[in-house]
Amino acid sequence: APKIHQFLTDTLPTEYANCKTRIVSSSQYLIGGNPKQNFLHVTLKILPGRSPEIKNKVAHTLLEMLNQNISLTNVVLSLEIIEIDTNNYFKLNK
Repeated sequence: APKIHQFLTDTLPTEYANCKTRIVSSSQYLIGGNPKQNFLHVTLKILPGRSPEIKNKVAHTLLEMLNQNISLTNVVLSLEIIEIDTNNYFKLNK
C-alpha cells in the first residue's frame, strides 16, 4: 500500500494522508462459470477534477503494479475509478 499511496500522491496529485487502503475478502463468489477463477478488484475513489489522461495513467499503472506483485494464478485484475460526489461526501478528522 505505501508504494500505491506514493504513486497516487505524485500522480493525481493528492495528499499522502488522504490515501486509504482497505482489503475486503470475499469467500463466496463465482466468475463466469469457473469456480476456480480468482479475482482482485480495486475501487479507487477520487475527488473530481482529474483529466481523463491522468485517470487512464493511474488505472493502467495501478493494474501493472498489481500484476507485478500478485502471486495468484488464474486471476482477473480489474480497477474502477469513481469520482466522489462532493455534495454527498463528508469527512471529520479528530
